[in-house]
Amino acid sequence: MRYELKVGKNILIVDGSGVHFSNKKDIKDGRMRTLPYDQIASVDYVPAVLAGGCLYFKHINDTSTKAKGIVALQSEDNAFFFSGREVNDAKKIKASVDNIIAERKATAETESVPSSADELLKFKQLLDAGAITQEEYDKKKTQLLGI
Repeated sequence: MRYELKVGKNILIVDGSGVHFSNKKDIKDGRMRTLPYDQIASVDYVPAVLAGGCLYFKHINDTSTKAKGIVALQSEDNAFFFSGREVNDAKKIKASVDNIIAERKATAETESVPSSADELLKFKQLLDAGAITQEEYDKKKTQLLGI
């Protein structure tokens, strides 16, 4: 999967490793910035009044809760502006990045949930160390195994 959106000298590329873009600030430095998916909290599609709009890739460390308008986003590093011709492409990119973020969150949540066997092993170690009683261990074992 790869999306590319060019607007004048600005470019936005979405691929398997993250979001890569250059905006006015980056072009002056001759660089392209990369924002890996694990650093993106959300993607906001902000339409402009007449046409076009902006995709704002909210960083995981951005604690603001108030939605940002098109004017405020002009000073943001993680904002990519586009014209009316690119609206459909921008919406596809937003949907794609939203899906990737959701899949990664679901995978992380699944991986962080310990299995019953892991939990049982942990309680067995506590029993062996004398931190819990045989009765407490048996109760937890029954609960974990659904007996």
